[in-house]
Amino acid sequence: MNKGQENLRIALRDNLNIKFYKVDGGKAMPNLHYLGKGDFPTGWMEIIHLDDWGKRVSSGLRLEQAQWVHDYIEDGGSAWIVVRIERAICLFWGGSVFDILDRPNPKKFMDLAVWKKNGNLLKEDWKEVENVILNASS
Repeated sequence: MNKGQENLRIALRDNLNIKFYKVDGGKAMPNLHYLGKGDFPTGWMEIIHLDDWGKRVSSGLRLEQAQWVHDYIEDGGSAWIVVRIERAICLFWGGSVFDILDRPNPKKFMDLAVWKKNGNLLKEDWKEVENVILNASS
């Protein structure tokens, strides 16, 4: 995990009532497993930190990662992608993983997000993020 990803992981850990476990598994596995309380209390999360937007958003996801997330969801699991770009945080349901992999322009990228905010997250923002992760399947 790079420094930006580690900082995002710490922010998630410190602000959500969810237990996170770093995973250093195979090349395709997401980098966090989570456990919480809700309709979908357990799942996987890929966290990504990008320094800037660019004309097309290149998330750094690899095809084998996208396939792993896709297959996991197809088998009934819950998987999320959390991306921080500059001051924006975006939460994506794993079902959009191939759209993210396709390097969309910034507008489409933001449209794909299930939840997003630009700037500092307040306590109620973190509560919304937690609710989306633990209680919404898409």
